[in-house]
Amino acid sequence: MSIMANITLGGAWLLLLFGCLALLWLYALVNCLRRKDFSRREKVAWTIVILFTNYLGLIAYFIFCNRQTTRPGGRFRKALDPVTGWPEGFDP
Repeated sequence: MSIMANITLGGAWLLLLFGCLALLWLYALVNCLRRKDFSRREKVAWTIVILFTNYLGLIAYFIFCNRQTTRPGGRFRKALDPVTGWPEGFDP
């Protein structure tokens, strides 16, 4: 008998929930390690917190490390046309 045949609807929802949480946990870990605004100590500390406290560390990471690395509108600030003031390539 197949393994999938033994999973009920409630089991499928739990599997989906834990799968999504696992992906979110992996995203937090990779995001922590790739951040350029963290020092090496901060990266090591947050990696330990995320790894050893599992989902509580995940929640803490997203609550306390939600820094904005750029100012609002910062990605267009460098590409503004000095004459028109619009982003380069923009034709109103």
